[in-house]
Amino acid sequence: MLLSDSRSMGRDAQASTRLPSDLKTEVQEIADKEHRTLSNTIELLLRRGAAAYRRDGRLVQVSNPQLDTAEAAQMAYIEEMAERVMRVIRERAAVTYSGKKSKRA
Repeated sequence: MLLSDSRSMGRDAQASTRLPSDLKTEVQEIADKEHRTLSNTIELLLRRGAAAYRRDGRLVQVSNPQLDTAEAAQMAYIEEMAERVMRVIRERAAVTYSGKKSKRA
């Protein structure tokens, strides 16, 4: 995906946020490596994240920063499916246990 350079776009809004110092350091290192300003790098990363959200329809929590976006999305899907399976198992267990109790009564 090609991200356009924000220098050609108008800037009409401002947002302030606080970051953990290690994250700011990491983004600054990326900015230095890419020969960009910190502000421009943050904007590009936000645009890329927003594009991924539009594509995937949800935020993906990446527990391992070494994973790329596709791997992270796949891991999130697997985790979601595992949660659904566990929910069904718990629901069936609750029905089974409640059914046994009602038969004894």
